[in-house]
Parts: sequence; structure tokens; C-alpha cells
Amino acid sequence: SPSLKLERVRRELPLDKHLRYNYTAIESFPSGDACGGAIASVVAYLVTGRGGLPAVWAPLVLSAYGRMYFWAHHFVDVGTGAEVYAIWASSGVQMRRSFDHGSTWDEQRTIIDTNPRSMPTIDGRDRRGGHPQLATDRNPDSPFADALYVAWQDGCQATEWFDGCAGSDLNESLTGTGIWVASSFDKGETWNAPVRVSDAPEGADEWRIFPTVSVSPGGVVDVSWMDSRDTRWLPCAGANAPHGEPDCGDEYQALHQRYSYSLDGGKTWSTDFQVRDATDDGWDPADCHHQNGDIFIGDYNDIDSSWQAAHPVWPDTRDGHCDVYTATIQRPMFAEGWTDEARAGAEQFILEHPL
Repeated sequence: SPSLKLERVRRELPLDKHLRYNYTAIESFPSGDACGGAIASVVAYLVTGRGGLPAVWAPLVLSAYGRMYFWAHHFVDVGTGAEVYAIWASSGVQMRRSFDHGSTWDEQRTIIDTNPRSMPTIDGRDRRGGHPQLATDRNPDSPFADALYVAWQDGCQATEWFDGCAGSDLNESLTGTGIWVASSFDKGETWNAPVRVSDAPEGADEWRIFPTVSVSPGGVVDVSWMDSRDTRWLPCAGANAPHGEPDCGDEYQALHQRYSYSLDGGKTWSTDFQVRDATDDGWDPADCHHQNGDIFIGDYNDIDSSWQAAHPVWPDTRDGHCDVYTATIQRPMFAEGWTDEARAGAEQFILEHPL
């Protein structure tokens, strides 16, 4: 089974995500209304440079809807050549593609029809609705080179996807959300049916939220998310809400962090497991606050993948305040399908560049 090494991160995490092939994808948060929930547009910024230095800044408005709420965050990633992909959520997962380093883009289209559902929050600033995340396989030697993977939380609580699937369609008690991944092997032209990553629910109020996805150089797909399974219920009256009474009824749930990986291009997934090593039955989201003082956990977790390991990052309150933690999860280095020659070359590279 995969091994874990946990440590606390004692530095601020960068706001930009550096990608290969001289691209940097910077997530932007356009200004909203007084409640902070409205988004006027979705903007992607691409940086093209030579020698690792930015050369041209090219702001591109990929979508402008007027007022959009919550499910509007957007992600950019690249392929092995001149491909650039952008996704965001609005009535499902939307996508646009460029095949000339971002100079021109194809038409916007819906690639996945989702079933949005938000975990109950603690106060008005807190958000739990989530949004889709994108990762690509950028290693040309990988058996799944140029594959695209989108991960998101969904109200579908079935073990297999079907159109219109939601918890209420199966069992009125199946509230909550699950983590799903869809994959494409033709540069986003067509998409396979979504596959459930998180274990099937055993009862009500099982929430899996804020998934994050990355792909290792070996083609292994890593997914991590926040999860309410096996966590404690906390009294809402005791929530650390500096700006007034919290709005969470009688109780709210603590959270764990869980993880799963795929070796076959997202077709099947390992049994998910808890990443945290604390014995507190879950970290308390009421101890995490926005800069204005309101309770707010947001979507501030992430994951990255090296050859030998996955590296999730998440908020954690095991010491009574909100810190950033990470883990090193050692799992298989290679996805299925590597040729002997390509694998031998990769193993030599790994020996020369240890974890």
C-alpha cells in the first residue's frame, strides 16, 4: 500500500501554477458584488516566454456571462505541443481549446453535464460548492500522453454514472456528494463517461468536496479531496465566528483529507484512504477564516505529482488554528502501458533525479 510522510508547510503557497513549455496559468478572481459571490467574467492569462523568462502577456477573455455565481472558477493547462486547454463551470463544465499556443481558440462547449450540490456551510462567507479541476498528461513518453482529466464534486451518489444522476434519484437519504473524474484521449474532442473516484456512500451527510487532480510524469493520475467520513460533529453554537452568530443549525461536520490514484488513464481507481495522521476525528473548519474574519475554508487545497509520489496540500486545524499541511504519498511510479525501452530510460532519469 502507499506510504505517507506528512509535514507542515511553513510558507505561503504561490498563487500561480507554473506549467511546462513556457506557459504560466494564473487563476484570476474578477471583482464581484458586496457579497463576494458574483463573477462578471472568466479571464485566462497566458505567459509565453523563451529561456524560462516571460516575454508576452496576453490577457484573453474566454467567457463573459454577466453575473455568475460560485461555480465559475476556471483552470488552464497545456499539452505536449501547442495545445492550451481552459475549463470552467457554468451549467456543467465548459471548455475551450487552442492549438496554436493560445493565439486562437475554438468555440465554447459543454463537455460534462454535472449535478451541482453544495455542502452546508457555517456562515455566509463560507463556500462548499466546489468547481471542476483540470490536469493533462504532458509527458510525451507516457502511454497516456496528451490525456485530459477533469475532476469535480457531484450530487450523483450512484456507483456508476448516468444522465441526471443525483442522490434523490436513488434514495432520499443520500444527501452529500461524490468525487468523479472524466477523461479524454483525443485532446478534448470527446470525453469518456465519468468514473466515481471516492468510495460509494453508506448513508446520509457523506460529503466529498473540493477535489484536486494532477498527473505524474509516469502517467499516474492523483486525486485528493476534503471528506466528512469518519469525522466528528461539532456544536454550531461553539463555532469560532468573530462576526456574529454562525448559520449552521445545531451541528456541523469536521473534515478529513482523502486520496486515490489511477494507473489506467482514469478507468479504475485505488481504494481511497485518509491522508491525515491526526487523531482528532477531523479538522475544524470553523477555525479557518477569510481575511475579513468570517469563517471560510474555500477551495484552498491542491495536489502535485512527482515520479515517485503524490503531494496533496490542504488546510488543517489540529493545533487549534488554520495551518497548511502537505503529505508525500509514495505509490506506483508508472501507469500501465509503458514500453520496456521507455521505462528503462525513465528509471535511469529517476535514479539521477531522486525524490
